Amino acid sequence: MPLPSHTPLEQLLEAYRDGSLDAFNEFFQRTKDPLYTYVQRRVKNTEVAQDIIQDAFLRVHRYISSFRRSEGKALPWILSIVQNCINDYYNQQNLRRVENDTSAGSERAYFSSTEDKLLFKEVLFQLEKHIEPAELDMLLQRLVSESSFNEIAQRQGIQVDNARQRFSRILKKLKQLRDDL
Repeated sequence: MPLPSHTPLEQLLEAYRDGSLDAFNEFFQRTKDPLYTYVQRRVKNTEVAQDIIQDAFLRVHRYISSFRRSEGKALPWILSIVQNCINDYYNQQNLRRVENDTSAGSERAYFSSTEDKLLFKEVLFQLEKHIEPAELDMLLQRLVSESSFNEIAQRQGIQVDNARQRFSRILKKLKQLRDDL
């Protein structure tokens, strides 16, 4: 059953959360153009803006159960989703840029000698009770074997961005361990 065009956006989202596809269609029709304009002004690329809007509405579908009219308005809710999609796009671009720089040979060696590598390897194995075996393996690959994130990702069957994120989390975990000791 079509909903009147004056139905508040919050009511449309609640109806969609309750299973009304008509409510989603109405919400989509009323918000897609202004949201697209918002995104287009920020990314200045038509195709990217379309992808971001598509991702945003997929997230609306995924997170519709979290929308509560009593907790806020629909427009700020969807704008925060759209802004997160824009941020994710720029984060991906930055990671790709770093990956390209890294694959161009700009990686630095962490250790100057084989003795340094062996010493560090021993230290890492002493941390074995504090970190997971997969984390230890990644540290060894990256810091001792000086593998690139691309090589690590291929070995582990994950995306390069994911390898970077995991490595970063492991380093944070080690810093926390250091602070706790």
